[in-house]
Amino acid sequence: MDNKTREILRVTLVAEEIPADFPVKVADTTLDYADQDISGLTFLLPYTSRTIMSAEGYLTRNDDEFRIYRSEERRVGKECR
Repeated sequence: MDNKTREILRVTLVAEEIPADFPVKVADTTLDYADQDISGLTFLLPYTSRTIMSAEGYLTRNDDEFRIYRSEERRVGKECR
């Protein structure tokens, strides 16, 4: 948490109490947020995430980076009658 703005900047999810007979032994995800500019406005949006999983002798790590946020303008025509 940012002490100045009180914004949540990181969310961490950790799987707990995974049954012993379940193939996945570890599952953790961390999601970081950062200010992103969209059309001159600033929004707190996902920036990076990391997921780590361990299952049946395999360890995987998936890193994601969220970029190129943009605004999308939609034009709505006259209502059909």
